[in-house]
Amino acid sequence: MKKIYIVIILLFIISVSIIIAAFKAAPKSSKTSSIPTPTAIKPNGTNVLPTNISITPTPQNIFQNKTIQKELDLLENRRPLTNVDATAKTLLINSIGNDGTTIYTSGEYSIIYIKSMDEFEVEIATTNIQKAKTDAVSWLLSKGMSHDGICKLPLIFYTNAGVYQSLKANNTKDVTPLADGC
Repeated sequence: MKKIYIVIILLFIISVSIIIAAFKAAPKSSKTSSIPTPTAIKPNGTNVLPTNISITPTPQNIFQNKTIQKELDLLENRRPLTNVDATAKTLLINSIGNDGTTIYTSGEYSIIYIKSMDEFEVEIATTNIQKAKTDAVSWLLSKGMSHDGICKLPLIFYTNAGVYQSLKANNTKDVTPLADGC
């Protein structure tokens, strides 16, 4: 049952991100536009509405992306942590700030813990994604986590909305969700 909730939550997050991106990408105009209703003209000159309009969407299949498949696998099939990593995880959770989720914040990233999903996330706040990912992993390593433990948490990376828009405007790839080597 927990696996189903995780998949539903991930799909919800991805759907919301796509919707937000679609609305932000839409041109802003003060004019309201109306889309004409398609009509067909009969030989006698009268207009009729077509009854067999078919729209076939071609959405990208997010599950074809191997990184996302691996992320889902790590979330659904948790690997056991070593005793050292489990202790480090507990210490990290116990260090959560007053907001109830933030473990650590720097100028380039924030590490948060989502208790309901037992998931660690890194929100990247800079366009220098690789540096932020490397620094976040280094910070966790300095707190006693092994690289294998970071992969098993799992640790999920994503960009904040401003960085996402900047990357999109520059036609740059978004962040890969897992730490390098996971």
